[in-house]
Amino acid sequence: MLNVKQLQTLTNIILKKKVKVALSKWLAELRDTYGFGILDIKGKHLLLSEQDYQTLEWVIRQYVAPSIELDQLLEPNAKERIQTAAKFNDDKAGNAKAGEEWLLIRSILGPLKLEQAIVNNPVSAICVMDKETLVNHQHQALLVVENKALMKSIHQAKLPEEVIRMDPLVVYRGDEYFSTRTSLDFIKNQLKEHPEKPLYLFTDFDPKGLVIAMAYPSIKGFIVPTQEIVWKKHTNLDNFIKQTESMRTLELNATLWNTNIQHMIRLMDKKQTAITQETMVARSLPLTTININ
Repeated sequence: MLNVKQLQTLTNIILKKKVKVALSKWLAELRDTYGFGILDIKGKHLLLSEQDYQTLEWVIRQYVAPSIELDQLLEPNAKERIQTAAKFNDDKAGNAKAGEEWLLIRSILGPLKLEQAIVNNPVSAICVMDKETLVNHQHQALLVVENKALMKSIHQAKLPEEVIRMDPLVVYRGDEYFSTRTSLDFIKNQLKEHPEKPLYLFTDFDPKGLVIAMAYPSIKGFIVPTQEIVWKKHTNLDNFIKQTESMRTLELNATLWNTNIQHMIRLMDKKQTAITQETMVARSLPLTTININ
């Protein structure tokens, strides 16, 4: 639940078209829920676009009635206006869990290719959709993304050409709001019913990301930065140190993986590699795919 001061902060960001804002704790939590903005290199600020302003205004409208103009929220009597004309709705305030049948999805190129129709979305559009509607989608592949924030900007990543050509259905892995189990079950069912559609996985490039990959069967390509020198230059040592348990899990299960991944595990440990998806996009790191099955 946002308070009046926080709503005013969001309003100020929109009206002043701020392209870079400090990432406070409450704003970070809001971003985790709605997936707007891109983290800067240091991870202390958010970089915003026109699409992000639209998202923020939508968030505000979950609290404030349409009769109130945004600039009125910055007036001295704004608190009284909000309290008398707002429409507070806890289910829309980000506290309620999405239905177990719903997935957060999008397309890299924009149009969403469903069985009965093509939905011509903007290139950055994200959709929440019943998984049954997606069973016979017409995309040629699947792409699972670990971080919700990346759902917003995945089209800006320097993805391998083989992935872009496939125009995959992009599926968010899930969290406490969008069920991880629902997402995983959907992917497994897709691989069973449509084995001709390959699965690609894009996670943070770190021990935890590789552990996540273990949960998915028949992965065609694990998307990673292209060169080992890139790993060292852009890694976050603190994040790697926090993932020693995940690194241990990888080492204990190394024999379950092919030689490509075994080699990667050794290098990741040696170079203490941890690169977030946000970093890969913000720094335009070239990406490639590695077969891990």
